[in-house]
Amino acid sequence: MPAAIAMTVPLLWRRRLPLIVAVVVVGSFTTQTLLGIPDNAQLSAMAAVLVACFSLGAHAPRTRAAGGLVVAMASAGLTVVIDSESAAADLGFAALVLGGAWAVGRLVRARSHESHAHKLRADDLAAASEERARLATEAERRRIARELHDIVAHSLSLMVVQAGGAEQIVRTELLNGRLEAGPRSEGGFRVHARFPVHMSSGS
Repeated sequence: MPAAIAMTVPLLWRRRLPLIVAVVVVGSFTTQTLLGIPDNAQLSAMAAVLVACFSLGAHAPRTRAAGGLVVAMASAGLTVVIDSESAAADLGFAALVLGGAWAVGRLVRARSHESHAHKLRADDLAAASEERARLATEAERRRIARELHDIVAHSLSLMVVQAGGAEQIVRTELLNGRLEAGPRSEGGFRVHARFPVHMSSGS
């Protein structure tokens, strides 16, 4: 029971500390084998070793993952040599199983990194597209603002010209005696025309 706990509890940290977990689990399995525990009583321990090797390949950097695999292979080889009569065949089988679990872990790690890289590229493309759209919107707003400014400036210029022309006409009429300037009102001149008044003696 204590050996089983020593092999299964460390698996809780297999993602954060894959190398240490693999060394502890494989070491515990080797210890059980050296103590003479039968193989059929170590099925859960073998499963824990496979999980530890897979986690080592999936979550450890390349150098640590390779070093952990060497340690696992050495421990498995020691176990096979001591406990097995046909050491060569069993050693090859142990290397195949442990190496296979480790290789699957490395493949999962590579696929995970590739997927993460694709996601980052997609995020970068989306951000660049949003930036292009924002710049295009700002450019369109500036263009519309310039056009409005030109229209308003043209209208004001036209109003000034028309007002100047009207003022010139009024002045001309005043000089010609056709209009009489009245008192100033709030908006400017109040003008009225001279009209002759005919007085009749009979009325």
